[in-house]
Amino acid sequence: MTAIPDQGQAALEIREVSCVLGGATILRDVSLSVQPGEIVVVLGRSGAGKSTLLRTLAGFEAIAHGEITLKQGIVSSPGVIVPPERRNIGIVVQSFALFPHLTAMQNVMFGLKDADRAETARRWLERVGLGDRGTAYPHELSGGEQQRIALARALAREPEIVLLDEAFSSLDQQLRQTVRGETKQLLRETGAAVLAVTHDPDEAMELADRIIVMDAGQILQAGPPEELYWQPQSVTAARLLGEINVLRGEVREGVAATSAGSFPTGDLPDGISVTVLVRPAAMRFREDPAGPIEVIGPRFQAGFQQLDVVGSNGERMRVSAGNLATVEAGTRGVVELSVNRYSLLPD
Repeated sequence: MTAIPDQGQAALEIREVSCVLGGATILRDVSLSVQPGEIVVVLGRSGAGKSTLLRTLAGFEAIAHGEITLKQGIVSSPGVIVPPERRNIGIVVQSFALFPHLTAMQNVMFGLKDADRAETARRWLERVGLGDRGTAYPHELSGGEQQRIALARALAREPEIVLLDEAFSSLDQQLRQTVRGETKQLLRETGAAVLAVTHDPDEAMELADRIIVMDAGQILQAGPPEELYWQPQSVTAARLLGEINVLRGEVREGVAATSAGSFPTGDLPDGISVTVLVRPAAMRFREDPAGPIEVIGPRFQAGFQQLDVVGSNGERMRVSAGNLATVEAGTRGVVELSVNRYSLLPD
């Protein structure tokens, strides 16, 4: 994993920001910061407030409470809003927003003020691998090429901050993975602070140094991708990052006994009920005729096999089949658990 940049002066800082649109509170006391060179991804469902957050950063929406600070100072607070053109921010949106009547070169040149803007645009076309497509119009470009042009246009102005608003969602899945990797490398080279929003957990895990999970206009959890994936702090945050088993248990003598096995509980007191969150990949099925777990049926997904199983208390789970080639319904066994790859939520 790429290290998060040293914590110095943040390129972007949001402090307790709330945004009200049409009488509805879309953002509620949101606070976050992004360091120069850091890629932060905001993950959430449709309606979580992700795009509104970006619009407040870009200067397209006013805020009702809090403040937004860039290196130049406060750019948004109640009653104060610095216009978008005076914020050193580059933006790439889902539709790419290329001007249809301008060539690729002219799109990248748009907004550049220096005398060498044609040379700057040409250089950026080369950097995104489209040096030979400068005279093409948007309708003559593929989806991936349009995305690269939009990125080149955003970066040609050398912004301190780059905002990506579902920037890959209009591409097909295979192309999306390729373009994401290329984009991440290019963003790393610029050293800009990056804030991206997406509803795609794979995109968040691939791009981010840090993921921020949002729901209903609020931040639920923030941290490195691996931490959020294996140790989510709420059921909502867990499900946004992928499939999760939600198990019930009770703490006895330092462990929570569940239908999948026992989980160490640290200093939680005996007698309390807990919810255990654990990914299927952290649970491996092992055949045992006397085991309490029964296989309902196998599932084959994306090159690996999982099993739908049921515990002795009727609780259903999904677990990894490990190296087992085939496991038939009705097979009994036990579940082996990965160390420290789960979360305990006291009730």
